[in-house]
Amino acid sequence: MKGKEYSDLFLEFWAKYPERWIPESDKHVKIGKHKAWKQWCGINNQTQKLIMIILPIYKKEISSSIIPDAWRWLRDRKWDDYETKQPQGPKAKPQQKPKVTLATAKEKAEIKQMSKVLADKWTAPKKETKKQKELAKQKQLDALLKTEIL
Repeated sequence: MKGKEYSDLFLEFWAKYPERWIPESDKHVKIGKHKAWKQWCGINNQTQKLIMIILPIYKKEISSSIIPDAWRWLRDRKWDDYETKQPQGPKAKPQQKPKVTLATAKEKAEIKQMSKVLADKWTAPKKETKKQKELAKQKQLDALLKTEIL
């Protein structure tokens, strides 16, 4: 190859990428190394490292009869089809749901008794009618007039 050499990581990728079964020739082959290199160069370093993590997973799951050429796999971003088990931070304990239990007969009776007591003590606020409001205003005015006269 003229000019730029292949990177070590790409050579590792190329060596680990599975070969494709060609029935006509009755053998496994890899083709398109230079095309794969061109695709590899367009991928950032972090993603290249991710690809190296995903590659063994891909090899286990794929049938040798349907393996695309490496450059097509890179071009089509096939690594995105696989999940990696990245180490995560410390696992947070799941929040426990409060235990809900049914009330016993005794507790039900107590609740019923308390609600009766509260109902007896509580009275709904009374709404004043227009006449009551007018009477209250009139009383206030009368009271003011009486104080001013005296």
